[in-house]
Amino acid sequence: MTPSLHSPAIVARWQQMSLPEQLGNLGSEIHRTLLAQNQKERFTLARTRAAELLALTLADTRWHGAPEKELRLLQQQFEKATGDSIDVPELEALDKYCFQFGVLVAIQKKQTTP
Repeated sequence: MTPSLHSPAIVARWQQMSLPEQLGNLGSEIHRTLLAQNQKERFTLARTRAAELLALTLADTRWHGAPEKELRLLQQQFEKATGDSIDVPELEALDKYCFQFGVLVAIQKKQTTP
């Protein structure tokens, strides 16, 4: 098994996040992947971190069922977009998709903060 890029504390915290929080954070790594598309080392590291977060989300038993199917599609799209050749439009679409979850979480937090 490949060593984790994320600490055990991060992995434990990940399992406490809501699905929108997980997808919003995943979106940050996808965005880093997109920004690093012309810098091989940075791209590889960001892609690996994003793939690991996606795997952690898929492993979360709370999302088994309908959300799991959508997460598997997201995983397939990410792998296609960052495979042998970078599919920038696909990566941009994934970035925009996940960004919306980050916005949702920010709105939710603002509404619950006095």
